[in-house]
Amino acid sequence: MNNVKRGRLALAILLATGAMSPVRSQEPGFYYRQLNSGAKTAVPLAFGVATALPVEAMVGVSIPQVNWSVSGGRSPYFVTVTGAPRGLNATSSLGGAPEQAGNYTLNLTASDSSSPNQSQSVTGSMTVYAPFEAVPSATPQATGQVGQPISPVTIVANGGKQPYTFGVVGNLPVGVGLDQNTGLLSGSPQTHGTYNFQLRAAESFRPNAPIISDQYSMYVAPAPLDIASSSSIARHYVLGTPLATTAALTASGGTAPYSYTTTGTIPAGMSLLPNGTLAGTPDTADTYNFAIVATDSSTPVRTVSMDQTITVHPGIVFANTVPPYVNSGETPSAFSFTATGGMGGATFALSQGSLPPGLTLQSNGTVVGTVQPGTGSASFTVRATDSEGNAKDTNPLAVGYATPMAVVAGPLIKGKENDLFNQPVVTGGRE
Repeated sequence: MNNVKRGRLALAILLATGAMSPVRSQEPGFYYRQLNSGAKTAVPLAFGVATALPVEAMVGVSIPQVNWSVSGGRSPYFVTVTGAPRGLNATSSLGGAPEQAGNYTLNLTASDSSSPNQSQSVTGSMTVYAPFEAVPSATPQATGQVGQPISPVTIVANGGKQPYTFGVVGNLPVGVGLDQNTGLLSGSPQTHGTYNFQLRAAESFRPNAPIISDQYSMYVAPAPLDIASSSSIARHYVLGTPLATTAALTASGGTAPYSYTTTGTIPAGMSLLPNGTLAGTPDTADTYNFAIVATDSSTPVRTVSMDQTITVHPGIVFANTVPPYVNSGETPSAFSFTATGGMGGATFALSQGSLPPGLTLQSNGTVVGTVQPGTGSASFTVRATDSEGNAKDTNPLAVGYATPMAVVAGPLIKGKENDLFNQPVVTGGRE
């Protein structure tokens, strides 16, 4: 290379680096380059984002726009993005909607036009969730019945960000609920009627953008009408004896309130009250067959009945009388009590007073013992009780007792004409 070529190359380098600048000479039309005392210093490139890079996103959902600013260096500037999911782009800002789920590391790089160019980068991580989907495992049943469990239904959710939350829009029957954590719809309806509702599911990335199902309708029918006794209805009664306890018939199911009636013939003296209570005192002995009917308030009404058989037994009747007197020192073999009627065999006991001294009344009605010496009268009342506890008292009774009459033998006393004779010859007995 000759000296001319070497000089031209050196001049080109000086002009390119700015080490030489043109200066006008004092002579018209003449220019030349003057060597600068030092090279020109470039301004540093500055790059920043006005909003932070999003750390979460969802497929198909636009991210918040990310704006930036670039200064210093030499314009024009260029901004590029690497590592971003498909669907995001960087022109004058970073935006768009991701098209594929996954974990990404985004790198925004700004560079200027100097040579060599300057560059600055901003880096961030981003998780992109799959689209959120939620559908019930089956269509909730359209009909149900009070007290009967419904077929369970689960809301099946996928995508989005966990945890999921579930709920209901509208009303469910009392007794039926949706688990907000698992999405399980289950339970047993406790109230009848028609209920309209929708199922709701939401994920945690966009909790305010839930998925709402179609409208569902469920009709809950009343439970079958039934009737039962709150206390056992006795099958046997004794004529003239009031019911010790009332027997209440209670309806359930159907639609309250309920009313109660009878078919057939109930014992005379007994009645069925409006609240389903059987009460009264039977006054005619016989066997009675009848039914108690409960009617609800639904439209149309529904009825249910309970068959009953009641036997009214004759009342307890004492079949004997007592002797008016008994003798001291004797055992009154005929002094016993018997009764007819009632239910089962009767047992006997004193309800008031006492027997003559020395006598005892046994439970079978027999009087045993020996009347002790003395004279007097015993007043008492005897009670007969049958096997069901029905009881009947005698009228107040009285039995006299005395030492048997005896003739006393002794010497005759001489008397005078017209004298009073009072020597006793008889003792004991009754006057």
